Amino acid sequence: MTSRRGFLQGLSTVGLLACTGDKSSDSALETIDVRPAEPEKWSPGNTLSTSIFPSGIQVGDASSSSAFVSVQTTADSVEWILVHQNANDWVEIARNVEVAVDGTVQFSLTDLQSDTAHCIVCNDTESQQRSAVTRFRTALGDTDWRIVTFGATSCMRGNLPWPSLTRAAEEQLDFFLLLGDTVYTNARSFDTAWSDWQVALRVQGLQDLTQSTSVIATWDDHELVNNFDWDLVDGAEEIHANALRAFQKALPMDQAQTGNIYRKVSHGDVCDIFVLDCRGERRSDSAQYMSSEQLQWLKSALTESTARFKFIMNTVPITDFNDLIGEVESIDRWQGFPEQRTEVLSHIEDSGIQGVLWLAGDFHFGLFAVVSPVGQVGDSMFEVLNGPTGSFLNPMGELLVPTEQFQFTVAAWNYTHYECNPQTGEVLVRYIADDGSTLREQVIQL
Repeated sequence: MTSRRGFLQGLSTVGLLACTGDKSSDSALETIDVRPAEPEKWSPGNTLSTSIFPSGIQVGDASSSSAFVSVQTTADSVEWILVHQNANDWVEIARNVEVAVDGTVQFSLTDLQSDTAHCIVCNDTESQQRSAVTRFRTALGDTDWRIVTFGATSCMRGNLPWPSLTRAAEEQLDFFLLLGDTVYTNARSFDTAWSDWQVALRVQGLQDLTQSTSVIATWDDHELVNNFDWDLVDGAEEIHANALRAFQKALPMDQAQTGNIYRKVSHGDVCDIFVLDCRGERRSDSAQYMSSEQLQWLKSALTESTARFKFIMNTVPITDFNDLIGEVESIDRWQGFPEQRTEVLSHIEDSGIQGVLWLAGDFHFGLFAVVSPVGQVGDSMFEVLNGPTGSFLNPMGELLVPTEQFQFTVAAWNYTHYECNPQTGEVLVRYIADDGSTLREQVIQL
């Protein structure tokens, strides 16, 4: 097994190591495919109506052949039109009429071509006025092998209109990860939660982002209640049900895979994204950070994955912060549930699972860290904290003194840009500020 020190020695190495596997080259310097150029976003030509379609179109969990769509509208029914790239043009491949239910239209797209740019628009069937166009790209198929770029963030209260997300939209990323606290609803009723989601979906930065790429989303505590704990919150069952309904109405996702928020989205053999629910199953009275079913699913899915990179959407950090802040608020992260934390980290290390990178948010500052101190389980893995896009900046981000475990922090509003090279096994991580400048960057050898 590769030691943590071996990993650290590879952090600043560019292009020296080829990944193992059938698709790797004898020479890591050999050129790898990059995403082909796309034409300008498709323009349908009819009249745009932000009153009929105030939130645009959200596309989620795009696979190599499918995607999930959510549209908020005042229309009774809409006709959607889907086009995909054919050389330098857009060609229509499907259209259909959908009836709105409680102001929402949700549907899935199927039989799509892998690793292909698509654009989708919705028209009010009565007035023929349209929504904004959303561009997205299907995931890589089994035979696709190229550099993948994606973005990630968390914690989006304040700092309107979330300018870093507009910067992300300019990149037309392969996909974007929403790691929770996209809304700060703390609502006990569905109506209040849904109202908060509607406000968020209409913020310029988030609209720009969701019109530029598909999203893969999970939630954190503020989509439910601050520091949500089933055992301490009155009416937790009802709050959970209402919050989940609003969340899944706002951000489309593959709900059939596990019947829960946790699921996997694959980009061929380049990367798998493991989406965790780190809030909705927690039980402090039983030391349960997540259900045994979810934990077993994660372990099995990691074992079965053939992807070069395995990105775990973790919401709240799994990093051991004992040397930094001790046990302060440990019950609100993996550290307060040591048995399950040890179980999953030991499984990864003992099984020799390679290419794992933990991704989290919640802390309101960016951070690049080794998961555990030297000699402890998890000392061979890294975690990247993403965001915040808009929430208050945690002063700990300014005060932290870099150590071997805690490499650096980013104390500014940002989104994180990832460039993943499966041939070299490297992930380039850039923290991008509101003005588009690079705050910090790091190459991770996985």
